[in-house]
Amino acid sequence: MTQSSLPNRAVNDQPSYLDEGSRPTFSQILRLILKQWYWFVLSVALFVVLGKVIADHRPLGRQTYYMHLSSRQPHELTNPIMQLSDSTLKTSPWTPEYIAALLSTTTAVEEAGKRIDFQVNYWVKTPFGMRDYYNQTPIIVRFGNLLPTDKLDCIARLDDPVHPKQVTMSAFSGVVQGQPLYESYDVVIPVGTTQETPVGPITVTLDDPAQHYPYHIDQEYTEIPITYSPLVDTRVAYEQDMEITMKKEDLPLSSVIRVELPSNRSERRCLDLLYEMYVVTDSLGWVEQLSDEGVTDSLGRFAGSVPVAGLSPFRLIDQPRVLRETQPDLFIIAGMGLLGLLLPLLLMYIYWAIQGVIYYVSELPSLLRRRLRLDLQRDRKGKNALYPNLEELCSLVTPPQGESRTIQLATPNRTKYHDQLIAELQQALQQRGVSCAVWHLDLAEQKAASKTPSDVYHSTLTPGLVGSTAFQQQLKQLQTQHQLTIIAPPALTKDPTAYLLSSILEQSLYCIYRGSTRVRAIKRVVHQLQIRQQLDRSRIETLWIE
Repeated sequence: MTQSSLPNRAVNDQPSYLDEGSRPTFSQILRLILKQWYWFVLSVALFVVLGKVIADHRPLGRQTYYMHLSSRQPHELTNPIMQLSDSTLKTSPWTPEYIAALLSTTTAVEEAGKRIDFQVNYWVKTPFGMRDYYNQTPIIVRFGNLLPTDKLDCIARLDDPVHPKQVTMSAFSGVVQGQPLYESYDVVIPVGTTQETPVGPITVTLDDPAQHYPYHIDQEYTEIPITYSPLVDTRVAYEQDMEITMKKEDLPLSSVIRVELPSNRSERRCLDLLYEMYVVTDSLGWVEQLSDEGVTDSLGRFAGSVPVAGLSPFRLIDQPRVLRETQPDLFIIAGMGLLGLLLPLLLMYIYWAIQGVIYYVSELPSLLRRRLRLDLQRDRKGKNALYPNLEELCSLVTPPQGESRTIQLATPNRTKYHDQLIAELQQALQQRGVSCAVWHLDLAEQKAASKTPSDVYHSTLTPGLVGSTAFQQQLKQLQTQHQLTIIAPPALTKDPTAYLLSSILEQSLYCIYRGSTRVRAIKRVVHQLQIRQQLDRSRIETLWIE
């Protein structure tokens, strides 16, 4: 293949690089991606699948839940937007300030939490850690005798993950009735019944599937760890980041109260808590008016009955909902897909930088790229012949009829592919009737070949050998006996001057092997060529081996 017939990636008008191939650039890495695109597509696909698995089984993470309330009676705010706290002045049960102050009280959160039994938490163990399972739990467990200050851990084993008929409670540990407790034996409780246990009566009922949130995880677990936390700790976990704000809206002479609840607990639990806060505070607002008459207890908790429907000082504008500014699952999957592209790229860049090998013609220094003569393909299908198509190389090195020629077939660093190329080239030439001898110049530390053909010679390269009388005589003898003499010097990784510039060579071919030839070795060769300006460069060619 002549220089003009090389593929587009091997043309000589490639841009020169200032660093002359000292390290891979990002543009070279990008070309590598385009060349090996199928590996990157596979990597992205695998990481997207992995991202989907992580999104399906990850902990819920921190979400923000909110609801909007509106005052029923006309009221003008002095400040259109104001923050509220427990210290807000309570002027009248009809004012938004008073309503918001009730929502921010400890009593409101506690009483709402008691209604949904928020001290009891349901978990499942996944490859990504413990998951809050309240969104999809098929059972509801109620503890009859536990105090608000008690703390308990236990395990519920279901006979069916979706429609259980009975539940086995076991591994009770914690503080019950103020006393430490550890009981390991099992208690079988048929669903829909109450049984006595070491921690008192426990009632197990089926949960209403209509209340489930099909979010992140399937109902496939038969073992559900259950925890009962102290009331104060549970309340603090929910209310510590709760924010209540009030804003004048477009409603005629009405104000909107926004309650935000950031939490990493289950979506179902948080939305239920917000709604129960509305219900409880609605009652609380009316009953606290009677505090002067002794209707509240000594702890300040409300007492009395729910007021008549329609007489509430405020109303729920819409149902509590989750604030989804971004879709977490989509973000995870997209991020993993990007990681699937960048991680192989980073690993390849690191490997390339460490290995320091040449991958494409465009990475060659311009001096060698201008002397590119052949582009040879290796056979990667495991056949005996590594180079099945050597016709063009044979035509390039075959001397004219009746003449003898001496060439150098070198490579910047030693590789098994180079030895195979020389052997197959010699065989191909002999099959074409060209008498060919191969003379290997080996370094002292190289092992001699155990078995070589009669027309393959080995000599140890010593200082001053090239250019000596003995070397010249040996070479003339080979030239007399053979039409073509191929000198195969050792890898040009040290000082290539001695055998790069021999005047007895008609041609020097430097074989650059994709993925095997080192950038550092290439630079040494180029440096030697650059400092020897008197060299006739027309005798120097580059052979690119893909």
